Amino acid sequence: FLAPIQSDVTPLLEFIRASFPSYPDHGMGHSLRIIKNTSQILSDEAIASLSNYEIFAFLLSVMFYDTGLVAPAFPPGDAAVRESHPLRAAPVVRKYIKDKLGLVANDRLAECICFVIGTHGMKWEEMTENPLFTRVENIGNGRVRFSILSFLLRLGDLLDLDSDRANDLVSDICAPWVGTARAHHERNKHVTHLQIGPDALELEVECPDREQY
Repeated sequence: FLAPIQSDVTPLLEFIRASFPSYPDHGMGHSLRIIKNTSQILSDEAIASLSNYEIFAFLLSVMFYDTGLVAPAFPPGDAAVRESHPLRAAPVVRKYIKDKLGLVANDRLAECICFVIGTHGMKWEEMTENPLFTRVENIGNGRVRFSILSFLLRLGDLLDLDSDRANDLVSDICAPWVGTARAHHERNKHVTHLQIGPDALELEVECPDREQY
C-alpha cells in the first residue's frame, strides 16, 4: 500500500534540490533512514502498542514532512521557505490524502499528520504546550496519539547522522554555493560513535567549534 505513495512523493522531494541546491540529502533516502532509526529505537513491545493508524500516520508524516522545501515560486535558498517549510507541507498532505487516498481519507487523520509535521519546526515548549499535542483520536479500530508520533519524528530526524547524507564532491567543488549550508554538510562527519537501540542511545561527536556543538 505504501509503495505507490513512495513513488508519488519521491519525485517531488527531488525538487528540493532546485529550491535548496546546496543542502545535503532531504529526499526519500532521508525519510527511509528516519523510519529505520525509529524502528531501532523502539522495543518490540513498543512497536506492538502502536495502532495501524498510528503507524500509517507516522509513515506519511515522515515521507511528506520536507515537501514544504519545494518552492518553485521563491528564489533558491530563500530563508523564509526554510523557516516555514513545516507549515508549507500541510496543504500538500491534505490535498494528497483527499485526492489519492480515498479509502483512508479522514480529516482527523490529516490533522494529526499535519500537526506532527508542523512540530518538527517548533521549539520544545511550543510543541508540548500546543493543545493538539495531548490529543488522542479514535480512528478506525485504533487510537492515534499526536504526542507519540511527534516525538518519534523529531527523534528519528535528529538521528539521521549518516555521513553519506552530504556529498564531499559537492562541498569541495561547489564551495561558493554551499555557503551557510556548510555546517549542514559537515556536522555528520564529526560523529565518532553512534549506537541506536531500545535499551541505549549512545552518541559521541568531536566538534571543531561551539556553533556546531
